[in-house]
Amino acid sequence: MMYFLARLCSVVTAAVLFTVSVLGGLFGFGAEKRYFDSLSETQLNAVLDRAVSHFYFHSMDERYLAASKKFVLETGAKYIARANTMWVMYSTDAALIARQAAVIADVHASDPEIIFEACIFETVYTSVEEIPIPAYVFEAFGLKPENRCFDYESMIFKNGKYVDQWCPGGSVPDITRIETQMFFYYRATLFIDAGFEALHMGQIHLYASADKNYKTTTGLYNMIRTYAASHARRGWVLLNAHTHGDYGADGLLLFDFHTFPSRVNEPKGSVAHPASAGAPQRAIYGVNELDSIYGKSRGGMTHAGWFTGMLPYLVELDNWAGYDPSLLDKPDRGTIWTWGFDEISWFANQPSAYQREFLLYAHDWVTQVDGSKGHIAMPGTRGAAIKTGDAVTQSTFLPFMPADYPGGSGVQAFIQEVWSS
Repeated sequence: MMYFLARLCSVVTAAVLFTVSVLGGLFGFGAEKRYFDSLSETQLNAVLDRAVSHFYFHSMDERYLAASKKFVLETGAKYIARANTMWVMYSTDAALIARQAAVIADVHASDPEIIFEACIFETVYTSVEEIPIPAYVFEAFGLKPENRCFDYESMIFKNGKYVDQWCPGGSVPDITRIETQMFFYYRATLFIDAGFEALHMGQIHLYASADKNYKTTTGLYNMIRTYAASHARRGWVLLNAHTHGDYGADGLLLFDFHTFPSRVNEPKGSVAHPASAGAPQRAIYGVNELDSIYGKSRGGMTHAGWFTGMLPYLVELDNWAGYDPSLLDKPDRGTIWTWGFDEISWFANQPSAYQREFLLYAHDWVTQVDGSKGHIAMPGTRGAAIKTGDAVTQSTFLPFMPADYPGGSGVQAFIQEVWSS
């Protein structure tokens, strides 16, 4: 009873505080920049229902950027997941993100509702030792500014956990270390200043594995939200990560929505065969496929000030290693691979007619299993393993580029059909 009353009290308090001046339309936003201004649950669901997982800044080539803008505007996409996916950060990236800001502003001139997402992954590389730490980062943590760069050794786990996880000199950082917190905060501020209004925070269960009750993580995320309140273009930033749901030390949900791989798998009884027009490598969704999120997205009180029994979530056709040669073209039920490929690589290698069929099926299935709370990000530009004959090469899946552009595909038309239907 006391728990219920505490929850009820927090709901009422949040409702009183959450004052929004609606600017009009389905995606009306708060005119005042306040720490807790954000989207309502209804608005958030509407945005996620028009999500595309699209590496918008795969290239700064003018032809690619023009095609990207055309793709986003013609499909009516409202949420551009993984628009910036910097896995490794270099000293030149601050200038690159500043260039991306002009591209984002250009898109917003045509459609100001579109939300661009950047990624802060569970990675740190020795390249950070060439990145100077701005004075404002030290000051945000109550520290005296120093004339130095980030220190790789001061970010990794002291007990050796996850050290060199990605490669020699590439590790999972430890969020409980102040250097990691400053690095994450620095990256977040660069993205927010550039016009990104969402941050994918990667695999939280890796970098926060030593953070009891997410005390440090909660504080860092709230610092990022506070920075957004006075620097973001609409006074807020949406945070998400690959999780079914976590609660901060303040009792609130850590994230504004959850994200997860699709976890598509082969139907039982599938027989090994290469994909062809007459025999695609079919795949299906399932509520209990491996660690899938369906039916399991945790609810609670959000930082936006509304309570939900199930937080909205977004699934995507994820990528990781392209393919596993030992599993290629074989049914792989019980593994994260689909016919030997990661998810987007599997999709990219299917015949066009089946790609259309699958997207229509996927959108309907995810929507039906969890109602308005479940959403699938349509496939945009993504790294993928492409099979040609018996050879498989690491390439890029491009759903909107013409056939004379490497990796070009016609999936854009299928996305428009899914959303218009």
